[in-house]
Amino acid sequence: MSEGSKAIDEGQDAAKTNHENLDAEKAAVINQRLLKESQEYKEKYKRTLAEKDELEAKKLQESGDIAAQLEAEKRKSLAAMQELGKTKKKVISQVIKDKIQRIAGDVHNIDDLLSRPKLKEYLKSGLDEDNLDVADDSIKLFVEDTKKEAPYFWKAQGPIGANTSRPSSTGTSASVDTNKMSAAELKAYIASTFK
Repeated sequence: MSEGSKAIDEGQDAAKTNHENLDAEKAAVINQRLLKESQEYKEKYKRTLAEKDELEAKKLQESGDIAAQLEAEKRKSLAAMQELGKTKKKVISQVIKDKIQRIAGDVHNIDDLLSRPKLKEYLKSGLDEDNLDVADDSIKLFVEDTKKEAPYFWKAQGPIGANTSRPSSTGTSASVDTNKMSAAELKAYIASTFK
């Protein structure tokens, strides 16, 4: 390959890398813009819902229909309770995930542990929904039992003191400098090494 074609290949590689970097930057800018717009529309939607609820409440007050007012308040209360339940569930799920991650430590994928059906059994005794907490003991017991039943979820621990270096492909020792040997010494060394 000539130097000219090498230079062209290197130039093409550099251009490709620059193009990929620009695409990544454009994608990041677009994602940020979309996230910002999404948040703005979400806030606008919440404000619109709140205004609608206020108008309905005013209309009910003006009409003087107490039964309808009571029904509207019940719907609001029920919606708030459902939202609270969803929020509690999310918080408890995150607490469980954090504690398992902290205790399990070297697990390959935390979601694999969270999807185990036995997790619910272990959490029954340690779950405190009022304080949005889980007892560490039940998580530790779950992790220990899962390690026994399914050790493949964890990263393998190598044997202590194992030699992880690769052997030389020629069979020569690293401490022997064959470059400083004479031809006769080199022949003798090769003969003794490759018997």
